[in-house]
Amino acid sequence: MLPTQVKDLLENAQKTAKNLRSEVKIIGETVSGSFAAVHRNNKIARLKETTRLLKVIQTVQQSPATIRLLISTYDFSAAKEYIETIREVLQNELQGISGLKNLHAELDNAEKQLNGILVEEASSIFEVKIQKLIIAGKLTNKLSLKMIEQTAKIKIRYILTRIFASRVLLRFT
Repeated sequence: MLPTQVKDLLENAQKTAKNLRSEVKIIGETVSGSFAAVHRNNKIARLKETTRLLKVIQTVQQSPATIRLLISTYDFSAAKEYIETIREVLQNELQGISGLKNLHAELDNAEKQLNGILVEEASSIFEVKIQKLIIAGKLTNKLSLKMIEQTAKIKIRYILTRIFASRVLLRFT
């Protein structure tokens, strides 16, 4: 081989290597751009999930005030459902968040308060019905009236206590 041929061969090899490097660089930029898009999409999904959880935490933290409002407006069934929903969310989605641990005690207290109010409401309804029976002359013995009333209160408290106890046991299992 002549020196010019060697020189031409080296120049061609150099040009080919330069072209290959630029093509590899373009492929690398394309691939890294695709990976960046995937990484960005994953980051957006994580941020959306974090935002959703923060909204849930905010709602759960405000739940005692909401429950008090529902009880004060005599919406007892909504208060009971709300307590159950908050317990479920705490058990499933927000389990292990230490800032929400005291909320269980607050929910227990709200449920006890609600149960007490329900017992009082049932007792007052019962008393009205008994008074109507007395006025109508269908119930005359005052002793049996007191016994019926006390039995009804005991049964109502027993049922509510069983419901409350089962909820507490479920939380610890």
